[in-house]
Amino acid sequence: MFEELVERAGVVGEVGLDARWSKVSMDDQMRVFRTVLEVVQRSPRILSIHSYTATRRVLDELRRTPVAAPILHGWTGTADETREAVALGCSFSVHSAVARRSVFHTAVPPERILVESDQGWADPPAAIPCRVEWVEHLLSVQLKRPREEVRRLAWANLATIVQETGTRHLLPPELGALLDGPRRDPESPARLLTGSAPALHGRYTAARGDGVTKRDPVRALESLPNIGAEAAGRLREVGIATPEELARVGSVEAARLLARARPLDPPCRSLLSGLEGAIRGVRWHAIPREEREALWTAYCHVRGNGYAKP
Repeated sequence: MFEELVERAGVVGEVGLDARWSKVSMDDQMRVFRTVLEVVQRSPRILSIHSYTATRRVLDELRRTPVAAPILHGWTGTADETREAVALGCSFSVHSAVARRSVFHTAVPPERILVESDQGWADPPAAIPCRVEWVEHLLSVQLKRPREEVRRLAWANLATIVQETGTRHLLPPELGALLDGPRRDPESPARLLTGSAPALHGRYTAARGDGVTKRDPVRALESLPNIGAEAAGRLREVGIATPEELARVGSVEAARLLARARPLDPPCRSLLSGLEGAIRGVRWHAIPREEREALWTAYCHVRGNGYAKP
Protein backbone atom coordinates (compact mmCIF):
# COMPACT_ATOMS: atom_id res chain seq x y z
CA MET A 1 0.00 0.00 0.00
CA PHE A 2 2.78 2.43 0.96
CA GLU A 3 4.69 1.75 -2.24
CA GLU A 4 1.55 2.40 -4.28
CA LEU A 5 1.02 5.74 -2.54
CA VAL A 6 4.63 6.75 -3.11
CA GLU A 7 4.15 6.34 -6.85
CA ARG A 8 1.71 9.28 -6.76
CA ALA A 9 3.52 11.42 -4.18
CA GLY A 10 6.31 13.93 -4.65
CA VAL A 11 7.11 14.14 -0.92
CA VAL A 12 7.49 11.45 1.73
CA GLY A 13 7.60 12.57 5.32
CA GLU A 14 7.92 13.23 8.00
CA VAL A 15 9.44 9.80 8.64
CA GLY A 16 12.32 8.62 10.81
CA LEU A 17 13.13 7.73 14.39
CA ASP A 18 12.37 9.30 17.78
CA ALA A 19 13.91 7.91 20.96
CA ARG A 20 12.18 10.38 23.29
CA TRP A 21 8.60 11.26 22.37
CA SER A 22 7.37 8.32 20.33
CA LYS A 23 5.25 5.70 22.06
CA VAL A 24 6.17 3.16 19.38
CA SER A 25 8.99 0.75 20.21
CA MET A 26 12.34 1.43 18.59
CA ASP A 27 12.26 -2.01 16.97
CA ASP A 28 8.98 -1.14 15.21
CA GLN A 29 10.26 2.31 14.29
CA MET A 30 13.40 0.78 12.77
CA ARG A 31 11.40 -1.77 10.80
CA VAL A 32 9.15 0.89 9.28
CA PHE A 33 11.99 3.33 8.63
CA ARG A 34 14.01 0.69 6.83
CA THR A 35 11.02 -0.13 4.64
CA VAL A 36 10.56 3.56 3.80
CA LEU A 37 14.22 3.95 2.87
CA GLU A 38 14.14 0.85 0.67
CA VAL A 39 11.07 2.14 -1.19
CA VAL A 40 12.49 5.64 -1.62
CA GLN A 41 15.82 4.23 -2.74
CA ARG A 42 13.98 2.55 -5.63
CA SER A 43 11.66 5.51 -6.28
CA PRO A 44 13.46 8.74 -5.28
CA ARG A 45 11.26 11.29 -3.53
CA ILE A 46 11.70 14.46 -1.48
CA LEU A 47 12.26 12.77 1.89
CA SER A 48 11.94 14.58 5.25
CA ILE A 49 13.51 12.62 8.13
CA HIS A 50 12.90 13.07 11.87
CA SER A 51 15.81 12.09 14.11
CA TYR A 52 15.19 13.60 17.56
CA THR A 53 17.49 11.88 20.10
CA ALA A 54 18.13 9.23 17.45
CA THR A 55 20.64 10.99 15.20
CA ARG A 56 23.21 8.18 15.33
CA ARG A 57 20.65 5.54 14.41
CA VAL A 58 19.32 7.62 11.51
CA LEU A 59 22.79 8.15 10.07
CA ASP A 60 23.55 4.43 10.36
CA GLU A 61 20.37 3.61 8.43
CA LEU A 62 21.14 6.17 5.72
CA ARG A 63 24.60 4.65 5.34
CA ARG A 64 22.98 1.19 5.14
CA THR A 65 20.37 2.29 2.58
CA PRO A 66 21.48 5.46 0.76
CA VAL A 67 18.77 7.61 -0.81
CA ALA A 68 18.86 10.67 -3.06
CA ALA A 69 19.08 14.06 -1.30
CA PRO A 70 17.59 13.18 2.12
CA ILE A 71 16.41 16.11 4.26
CA LEU A 72 17.08 16.06 8.01
CA HIS A 73 14.34 17.91 9.85
CA GLY A 74 15.06 19.83 13.08
CA TRP A 75 18.58 18.41 13.27
CA THR A 76 20.21 18.21 16.74
CA GLY A 77 23.22 16.01 15.96
CA THR A 78 26.76 16.75 17.10
CA ALA A 79 29.26 18.55 14.90
CA ASP A 80 30.86 15.23 13.90
CA GLU A 81 27.46 13.70 13.13
CA THR A 82 26.58 16.79 11.11
CA ARG A 83 29.70 16.47 8.99
CA GLU A 84 28.91 12.78 8.49
CA ALA A 85 25.37 13.68 7.39
CA VAL A 86 26.77 16.17 4.88
CA ALA A 87 29.05 13.45 3.49
CA LEU A 88 25.97 11.22 3.10
CA GLY A 89 24.35 13.90 0.90
CA CYS A 90 21.89 15.22 3.48
CA SER A 91 20.30 18.66 3.50
CA PHE A 92 18.97 20.28 6.67
CA SER A 93 15.54 21.89 7.10
CA VAL A 94 15.88 24.43 9.88
CA HIS A 95 13.15 25.69 12.22
CA SER A 96 13.33 28.25 15.01
CA ALA A 97 14.28 25.76 17.76
CA VAL A 98 17.57 24.85 16.05
CA ALA A 99 18.33 27.88 13.85
CA ARG A 100 20.86 29.31 16.31
CA ARG A 101 22.99 26.15 16.37
CA SER A 102 26.54 26.91 15.26
CA VAL A 103 26.80 23.71 13.18
CA PHE A 104 24.70 25.35 10.49
CA HIS A 105 27.52 27.74 9.68
CA THR A 106 30.52 25.65 10.77
CA ALA A 107 29.69 22.20 9.40
CA VAL A 108 26.91 22.59 6.81
CA PRO A 109 27.58 24.01 3.32
CA PRO A 110 25.14 26.82 2.44
CA GLU A 111 23.80 24.77 -0.48
CA ARG A 112 22.40 22.22 2.02
CA ILE A 113 20.27 24.69 4.03
CA LEU A 114 16.45 24.79 3.87
CA VAL A 115 13.90 26.55 6.09
CA GLU A 116 10.70 25.24 7.66
CA SER A 117 7.90 26.32 10.01
CA ASP A 118 7.61 23.19 12.19
CA GLN A 119 7.89 25.05 15.49
CA GLY A 120 4.69 26.88 14.61
CA TRP A 121 2.59 23.70 14.71
CA ALA A 122 -0.11 25.56 16.67
CA ASP A 123 -0.13 28.54 14.31
CA PRO A 124 -3.07 29.31 12.03
CA PRO A 125 -2.21 29.32 8.30
CA ALA A 126 -1.90 33.11 8.17
CA ALA A 127 0.91 33.05 10.75
CA ILE A 128 3.07 30.44 9.02
CA PRO A 129 4.75 32.84 6.54
CA CYS A 130 5.75 35.04 9.47
CA ARG A 131 7.19 32.01 11.25
CA VAL A 132 9.26 31.15 8.16
CA GLU A 133 10.47 34.74 7.92
CA TRP A 134 11.60 34.53 11.54
CA VAL A 135 13.68 31.43 10.73
CA GLU A 136 15.15 33.25 7.74
CA HIS A 137 16.11 36.09 10.04
CA LEU A 138 17.78 33.74 12.56
CA LEU A 139 19.72 32.05 9.78
CA SER A 140 20.76 35.37 8.32
CA VAL A 141 22.40 36.20 11.66
CA GLN A 142 24.01 32.76 11.88
CA LEU A 143 25.27 32.72 8.29
CA LYS A 144 26.09 36.44 8.23
CA ARG A 145 24.09 36.92 5.03
CA PRO A 146 21.19 39.25 4.23
CA ARG A 147 17.77 37.71 4.83
CA GLU A 148 16.94 38.12 1.15
CA GLU A 149 19.97 36.01 0.28
CA VAL A 150 18.94 33.30 2.78
CA ARG A 151 15.54 33.06 1.07
CA ARG A 152 17.09 32.86 -2.40
CA LEU A 153 19.48 30.21 -1.12
CA ALA A 154 16.72 28.07 0.42
CA TRP A 155 14.57 28.14 -2.72
CA ALA A 156 17.54 27.34 -4.96
CA ASN A 157 18.50 24.46 -2.66
CA LEU A 158 14.97 23.05 -2.74
CA ALA A 159 14.95 23.32 -6.53
CA THR A 160 18.17 21.30 -6.61
CA ILE A 161 16.63 18.57 -4.44
CA VAL A 162 13.60 18.42 -6.73
CA GLN A 163 15.92 18.03 -9.70
CA GLU A 164 18.04 15.34 -8.01
CA THR A 165 14.97 13.32 -7.00
CA GLY A 166 13.19 13.81 -10.34
CA THR A 167 9.95 14.83 -8.61
CA ARG A 168 9.06 18.03 -10.47
CA HIS A 169 6.14 16.35 -12.31
CA LEU A 170 4.66 15.15 -9.01
CA LEU A 171 4.44 18.59 -7.38
CA PRO A 172 1.54 21.06 -7.59
CA PRO A 173 1.92 23.42 -10.58
CA GLU A 174 2.02 26.49 -8.30
CA LEU A 175 4.96 25.09 -6.36
CA GLY A 176 6.69 24.05 -9.55
CA ALA A 177 6.42 27.60 -10.86
CA LEU A 178 8.02 28.95 -7.68
CA LEU A 179 10.83 26.42 -7.97
CA ASP A 180 11.43 27.40 -11.58
CA GLY A 181 11.65 31.06 -10.57
CA PRO A 182 15.19 31.01 -9.10
CA ARG A 183 16.55 29.45 -12.30
CA ARG A 184 14.93 32.07 -14.55
CA ASP A 185 15.36 34.99 -12.18
CA PRO A 186 17.67 34.63 -9.13
CA GLU A 187 16.03 37.67 -7.52
CA SER A 188 12.46 36.31 -7.68
CA PRO A 189 12.30 34.65 -4.21
CA ALA A 190 13.61 37.79 -2.53
CA ARG A 191 10.75 39.82 -3.97
CA LEU A 192 8.40 37.85 -1.73
CA LEU A 193 10.01 39.48 1.29
CA THR A 194 8.13 42.38 2.80
CA GLY A 195 9.10 44.46 5.79
CA SER A 196 12.17 44.25 8.00
CA ALA A 197 13.24 41.97 10.83
CA PRO A 198 12.04 44.27 13.66
CA ALA A 199 8.51 44.08 12.25
CA LEU A 200 8.36 40.28 12.21
CA HIS A 201 7.07 39.82 15.75
CA GLY A 202 4.22 42.28 15.40
CA ARG A 203 3.17 40.70 12.13
CA TYR A 204 3.35 37.25 13.70
CA THR A 205 1.09 38.12 16.63
CA ALA A 206 -1.29 39.99 14.34
CA ALA A 207 -1.51 36.97 12.04
CA ARG A 208 -2.22 34.74 15.03
CA GLY A 209 -5.12 37.00 15.86
CA ASP A 210 -4.43 37.06 19.59
CA GLY A 211 -2.00 40.00 19.87
CA VAL A 212 -0.66 38.50 23.10
CA THR A 213 2.88 39.56 23.92
CA LYS A 214 3.72 36.20 25.44
CA ARG A 215 3.36 34.69 21.97
CA ASP A 216 6.23 36.79 20.75
CA PRO A 217 8.89 34.20 19.85
CA VAL A 218 11.66 36.34 21.37
CA ARG A 219 10.12 37.45 24.68
CA ALA A 220 8.00 34.42 25.56
CA LEU A 221 10.51 32.57 27.74
CA GLU A 222 10.60 35.27 30.42
CA SER A 223 6.89 34.75 31.03
CA LEU A 224 7.62 31.29 32.47
CA PRO A 225 8.23 30.66 36.18
CA ASN A 226 11.92 30.35 37.12
CA ILE A 227 13.11 31.85 33.81
CA GLY A 228 14.76 35.24 34.13
CA ALA A 229 16.59 37.24 31.50
CA GLU A 230 19.87 35.37 31.96
CA ALA A 231 18.35 31.88 31.73
CA ALA A 232 16.23 32.94 28.75
CA GLY A 233 19.30 34.30 27.01
CA ARG A 234 21.18 31.05 27.52
CA LEU A 235 18.26 29.03 26.20
CA ARG A 236 18.10 31.18 23.07
CA GLU A 237 21.82 30.63 22.54
CA VAL A 238 21.10 26.92 22.04
CA GLY A 239 18.06 27.49 19.83
CA ILE A 240 15.26 27.28 22.41
CA ALA A 241 13.26 30.45 21.90
CA THR A 242 9.69 29.77 23.06
CA PRO A 243 7.87 27.91 25.87
CA GLU A 244 6.63 25.40 23.27
CA GLU A 245 10.18 24.69 22.17
CA LEU A 246 11.35 24.23 25.77
CA ALA A 247 8.47 21.83 26.44
CA ARG A 248 9.24 19.87 23.31
CA VAL A 249 12.96 19.56 24.07
CA GLY A 250 12.45 18.80 27.76
CA SER A 251 14.41 19.99 30.78
CA VAL A 252 17.14 17.33 30.68
CA GLU A 253 17.92 17.79 26.99
CA ALA A 254 17.79 21.59 27.38
CA ALA A 255 20.30 21.35 30.24
CA ARG A 256 22.54 19.11 28.13
CA LEU A 257 22.51 21.66 25.31
CA LEU A 258 23.33 24.44 27.77
CA ALA A 259 26.26 22.43 29.15
CA ARG A 260 27.58 21.72 25.67
CA ALA A 261 27.38 25.41 24.74
CA ARG A 262 29.19 26.50 27.92
CA PRO A 263 31.23 23.52 29.20
CA LEU A 264 32.90 25.64 31.89
CA ASP A 265 29.55 26.81 33.24
CA PRO A 266 27.15 23.84 33.03
CA PRO A 267 23.67 24.00 34.59
CA CYS A 268 23.43 23.43 38.32
CA ARG A 269 20.70 21.47 40.10
CA SER A 270 18.63 24.60 40.65
CA LEU A 271 18.70 25.57 36.98
CA LEU A 272 17.74 22.06 35.89
CA SER A 273 14.84 22.03 38.36
CA GLY A 274 13.93 25.53 37.23
CA LEU A 275 13.69 24.38 33.62
CA GLU A 276 11.45 21.50 34.62
CA GLY A 277 9.30 23.83 36.72
CA ALA A 278 9.03 26.24 33.79
CA ILE A 279 7.68 23.43 31.64
CA ARG A 280 5.18 22.43 34.35
CA GLY A 281 4.25 26.03 35.14
CA VAL A 282 5.39 25.86 38.78
CA ARG A 283 8.22 27.18 40.92
CA TRP A 284 11.10 24.71 41.00
CA HIS A 285 10.82 23.99 44.74
CA ALA A 286 7.27 22.73 44.18
CA ILE A 287 8.71 19.71 42.37
CA PRO A 288 9.12 16.78 44.82
CA ARG A 289 12.71 16.19 45.88
CA GLU A 290 12.78 12.63 44.52
CA GLU A 291 11.70 13.90 41.10
CA ARG A 292 14.40 16.56 41.17
CA GLU A 293 16.98 13.91 42.02
CA ALA A 294 15.75 11.71 39.17
CA LEU A 295 16.12 14.65 36.78
CA TRP A 296 19.65 15.26 38.00
CA THR A 297 20.58 11.61 37.55
CA ALA A 298 19.18 11.62 34.02
CA TYR A 299 21.05 14.84 33.20
CA CYS A 300 24.38 13.43 34.46
CA HIS A 301 23.76 10.33 32.37
CA VAL A 302 23.10 12.16 29.09
CA ARG A 303 26.18 14.30 29.59
CA GLY A 304 28.07 11.04 29.25
CA ASN A 305 30.68 11.53 31.97
CA GLY A 306 28.66 11.12 35.15
CA TYR A 307 29.66 14.60 36.29
CA ALA A 308 27.80 17.88 36.38
CA LYS A 309 28.02 21.09 38.35
CA PRO A 310 26.85 20.55 41.96
